[in-house]
Amino acid sequence: MKKLILFLGILISVNCYSQRLIDLPTATTYLPVDYLVLEPLSFSGNTSKLAIQNFFKDVVITDSLIINGNINISGTLEAANRVSQYHRQADISTSSADTWETVKFDTLILSESTKGFDFDDDSTYFVVDFDGIIRVQGCGHWEWAGGISDAKMYIRTLINSTEARCLQANDDKAFKSGDDGMLGFIGTIAIEATDTIRIQYQVSSTDIDWSGSAVFDNAVSFSVNFEQIAKKE
Repeated sequence: MKKLILFLGILISVNCYSQRLIDLPTATTYLPVDYLVLEPLSFSGNTSKLAIQNFFKDVVITDSLIINGNINISGTLEAANRVSQYHRQADISTSSADTWETVKFDTLILSESTKGFDFDDDSTYFVVDFDGIIRVQGCGHWEWAGGISDAKMYIRTLINSTEARCLQANDDKAFKSGDDGMLGFIGTIAIEATDTIRIQYQVSSTDIDWSGSAVFDNAVSFSVNFEQIAKKE
């Protein structure tokens, strides 16, 4: 396998399929190689001047790549993003009305999680280890244990001790015996490393419990997922 390693300070001009490397001992025209290793290297300005597509099979960078400008990609970008999925599988039997209660999650879905978020010691909140903007999305599955009556339910997200405005969800229903359903929530928040995130609920009647329907094979009472969508400037 042919490999070409370029260290900082070597300039590559990429105007044709056969390339000429500047600052090498002799001016030689090189044929395409299997992959290019850049370590370490940074680009500034218009990155279209570095046109390596269709020339190298892979570009391997062993250190940080800093680009002061825009990147235009005609194709797909594969990257490991920060994302985590959590469930509470255990039912919640509501014991008090008109007060906020924190959901204690009990399950991390490893196959749908990468890094960036973690449980605290008793799983009542999540700790983040980066600065950025994240999307929070989740739901609570409720069951009505009473007869015909009206009641209200609420779900909110706290960043440290501050309620997130765009992650408030509520419903006001005329319940009848045996009712069940779901209350979802979705929104974005700005976070910093060591911030904590809590999911809380409140109900106006203790006849509202949180429990996954027995119809489902893998019922859960609450679910939440976090996904980084931007780096904080």
